[in-house]
Amino acid sequence: MRRASDYECLYLSREAVYRQLTSEYVHFDEVEASNALYHVGVVWEEQALEVAYFLYENTDMTKDEIYERLISGNYLFLPNEAQFAIDNLDFYGCYKAG
Repeated sequence: MRRASDYECLYLSREAVYRQLTSEYVHFDEVEASNALYHVGVVWEEQALEVAYFLYENTDMTKDEIYERLISGNYLFLPNEAQFAIDNLDFYGCYKAG
């Protein structure tokens, strides 16, 4: 579980962390990785929101492009997690600024 929580500050999806934990470099088996992710206590929607906000502030990507990036590539957030991020992006920016 400690190893799973090490990935929290990287703002990765559950699937991306799972792939890291079961990679040839970390060597957790599937049961250990799933168990660690179940107990780590990360709110995956918040992870997606952090990534979305970073992309929104640092690129010229539209919200639709950010959504597509969140559910593909290295991020691999679930569609509902990515949609949460997009739906809350404007509010989150105001919150972070204030």
